[in-house]
Amino acid sequence: MAARESALVVPVPAVERMVHRLRRKLDPASRAGLPAHVTIVYPFAPPPVPADAVEELAQLCAASEAFDFEFA
Repeated sequence: MAARESALVVPVPAVERMVHRLRRKLDPASRAGLPAHVTIVYPFAPPPVPADAVEELAQLCAASEAFDFEFA
């Protein structure tokens, strides 16, 4: 991910321990602090992402129920 791009991601902390070493070695985004995740939209919006877009996403996510998933 370039310095002037954004992405909409869902962090997946449960897999971080399994992929951490490879991501640190191979993925610049990991070295920049992006945790293990599922990418929803990339690129998302030019930074800085407008506050109203962040608020709208927060409301959308708050209205959705959490669900379980697995990587098989």
